[in-house]
Amino acid sequence: MATLISGSTGVNKITDGTITNADIASGAAIAGTKLVMPTGSVLQVVEASSNTGFATSATTYQSTGSSVTITPTDSASKILLMLNTNAWMSGTSGYAQMKIVAAGGVTGTVAEWGDWMYSASESAFVQMAQFQKAHTGHNTTSAITYTAWIKSLNGATLWFPNDYLNNTNDKSMFMAIEIAG
Repeated sequence: MATLISGSTGVNKITDGTITNADIASGAAIAGTKLVMPTGSVLQVVEASSNTGFATSATTYQSTGSSVTITPTDSASKILLMLNTNAWMSGTSGYAQMKIVAAGGVTGTVAEWGDWMYSASESAFVQMAQFQKAHTGHNTTSAITYTAWIKSLNGATLWFPNDYLNNTNDKSMFMAIEIAG
């Protein structure tokens, strides 16, 4: 027969470590805040996709509109960002760069990548872009929106994702994975 223990009948006399998993009812609801995940555990995954084409020949960074929003559960966690897309560049030769910008719980550039390029011997170029970056030190549990920005380094026209042929099957896939710190 089970013994009911309450604050007035001795709950403070239970020794740490004497209650085991077998003592806890299988239907017991334990608050997530009471659980501690080991460092490196995946806490949540958020994915967003977009097939809205974006074109620019600007030599200053422009927002592509491709974004993902995540609300960290722990201010000490890391956010692994993964972006998979393709881009089309046209002209006699093309050079482009991309960066990921954070807004909301934190602001500023999280990552910037080197050149995408194609040579003058090609009239146009499609490139698959796969970027990964761990955002550390965000120190917030407020929602963070990460957005991809691109710029042309020499005025070549860029389409992101590849919308050159109005192919609505082309998508950018953006993922944010919270990892216990």
